[in-house]
Amino acid sequence: MTFYSYFKAVSVLMVALVGISSAAKIGSGKIADRIGEATLQKGSQGDWKEARNGMVVKQSDRIRTLAESRVVIALPDGSSISIEENSIVELSELLSEDGKNKFAADIKAGKMKFDIQKQENAQSTIKFKTGTATAAIRGTSGYVGSVRGRQFLSVRSGLVEYQVGNKSVSVKGGQTAVTDGESTSVVDLSASGDGDFFKELDAVLGDSTISLDSLSKILADKDSQYKEALNAITDSLKCSFSPIPDTIHETSVTIKATCPSGIVAEINNQKIKSEGAEIQFNINWASSTVGEKKFPATCYLGRVSKECGLLKTYYIPQAADTAVVDTTPAAPVHVKLDLTTKAITVCDNGAATIEGVFDPNDPTASLVVNIGNVKSGNLVPVNLNGQFSYTISVSDQKGNWNEDKATVTYMSNTYGTEIATAKIEVDKSCKDVNMQAPSVKIANTDSIQCKATLNVTGANDDLVLLTPYISGAPLNQFKFTADGTTQINLKPGLKDYVFAVEDMAGNTSSISKTLGCYPTKEQYGINIAGKAVETLRIPPPPKDITSSIYRNLHFSVAGLLQNDPIFIKEITITQQGKPSTVLSGSDLHINSFDYQVELPRDAKSVRIDIKVKMKNGAILSAYKIYEVNKQ
Repeated sequence: MTFYSYFKAVSVLMVALVGISSAAKIGSGKIADRIGEATLQKGSQGDWKEARNGMVVKQSDRIRTLAESRVVIALPDGSSISIEENSIVELSELLSEDGKNKFAADIKAGKMKFDIQKQENAQSTIKFKTGTATAAIRGTSGYVGSVRGRQFLSVRSGLVEYQVGNKSVSVKGGQTAVTDGESTSVVDLSASGDGDFFKELDAVLGDSTISLDSLSKILADKDSQYKEALNAITDSLKCSFSPIPDTIHETSVTIKATCPSGIVAEINNQKIKSEGAEIQFNINWASSTVGEKKFPATCYLGRVSKECGLLKTYYIPQAADTAVVDTTPAAPVHVKLDLTTKAITVCDNGAATIEGVFDPNDPTASLVVNIGNVKSGNLVPVNLNGQFSYTISVSDQKGNWNEDKATVTYMSNTYGTEIATAKIEVDKSCKDVNMQAPSVKIANTDSIQCKATLNVTGANDDLVLLTPYISGAPLNQFKFTADGTTQINLKPGLKDYVFAVEDMAGNTSSISKTLGCYPTKEQYGINIAGKAVETLRIPPPPKDITSSIYRNLHFSVAGLLQNDPIFIKEITITQQGKPSTVLSGSDLHINSFDYQVELPRDAKSVRIDIKVKMKNGAILSAYKIYEVNKQ
């Protein structure tokens, strides 16, 4: 008997031995990652609200993504789906009970990637619907969606039953099925399951004038090009994965990998770009989903990808099958304390209610409920019937929102002490829990290095997104789970910046600042109109006319980005024997200048010196000489 077969055979027995409550029902998943603009509609009705990392999603919820956006949803059994850009998906069914998983997604528009764990329970059903087609999934990864009425299913690994109308076709790993609702074509493609490959073919897939036969040939031709690109870099598409245990008793696993710099590794729809150092993936599942867990890895380089690893384990809760069982009848136990509340999700009203019973026969006993630093008084005097219910506030303001359990302590001189706990899960996406907005400050700026250092505070184990905006356009986001500092690159010139922070509950704050960036790498120069030495032949002046003549000296500062004079600090114009002229501030509204030069008629040579100080520290110099010769 193989290792996995053995554990499948004994799993039910082991669960019974450790007294697991298999009746636990889970009707929700969580948003594991969100990129770009995405919204959530609860129960497929009402307002669309921003989708945020950590939010709970339930049956009948809808998720909508816009361009260059996606939402990854973690399912109870460790599976995941990724709703790709420009998509609307309704979670028409979402339930996990007694190891039986029921999940269905109706793709109203767009596409979705999926990475589904093998379903141990024969009654489990995982289905994806697009228009007239339905895909029945069991332990499979791939890509599914529709483009302007034409539906497709692309399987990277596993086997899928694809139902189109009343006809069914099997699609296995390395195959792609395309249907127009009446006919279905199945093509062998190396790029099957690769979302980037199909994004480039949207126009072709959605062209109803192209027959399925012609479309199959086009896909095959494109796949040949893809295969050539893959073969050219296949040696680079690799990562080294640390082994994971054959058997896991916890409801999570951390997978560590080392990849060449620039490679993007993906496991369970989590994508991480390697910088050459070790990266890791954290995957969770519900305690009731006993069975084999598989984690195929995909490596990407540019728009080409391939499977580069497969890690397996078998999850079963901690067993006591090796313990010695004492069959001697136990003496009656005095029940001092028992909780009827076993698990609590804290969201609405920002409070947890703990209920239970205790022995009321000792009126001098004490009963105290606490969650972190917030606790009740003695509940015995006000609950003399032995039943209690107490509500404790849980929030960032209270300082106890990072707690994972409520503790009830019963102390009696007669009956002794007993402590019971109830598991707490705090939903930090709820405003009643997450009440304090994070803040951001500018620690310092360097206009020459073109850097700004920002301090983010108030994260407190929340997920905080810092978004810089320049002239209203957003730049790359930064993520914080604790107070921290980050550095951003400034754009050349004088720009208006807004730095905004937002936490999981949508609490926001921002600061605005106009910042300058004057990089030293820029090369500037002075262009003077005409020759460097200009000879003027001037006739004698008429009687009673001034002894000076005037010429216009035109010059400009070259090399400025978009000819913006903001990079100039100061211009000094010097003529021997006269006070210097200094241009600064509002004088520098353009990058070209006209200066009136006074030339004495009796001067043989007049030199004009121009010095330009740039804000990046550079100093530019140029001159022009006028030679005055009388006729």
